[in-house]
Amino acid sequence: MEQQTPLLSVSFLPTKQDYADYQIAACNAAASPGEQLFLRAAGFVLVVAGFVLCLLFGVGNPQNTVFFSLLVLLGLAVGFFTIPSSPCWCAAARSRFTTTPGSA
Repeated sequence: MEQQTPLLSVSFLPTKQDYADYQIAACNAAASPGEQLFLRAAGFVLVVAGFVLCLLFGVGNPQNTVFFSLLVLLGLAVGFFTIPSSPCWCAAARSRFTTTPGSA
């Protein structure tokens, strides 16, 4: 008898891309819109406060200038880099986790 080859083959195993999509969706779902708004507003306030304080009290004093510059950088980190970049961090962590020697 001849062996018949199946016309359709179905695999239910998740691929790396499926796992990546799941991780990105989980990261996006972890932060509510209220949290995102709060973090962006807090970052904006820190940036503005750093600039204003640097203009008022940082002139002529290098320690204050450095401190207020760090305040601006903290505001940028809080406001812009936490939520929008979380899918990138999740994807990077996912690729480190799922990539093993010898896997495609």
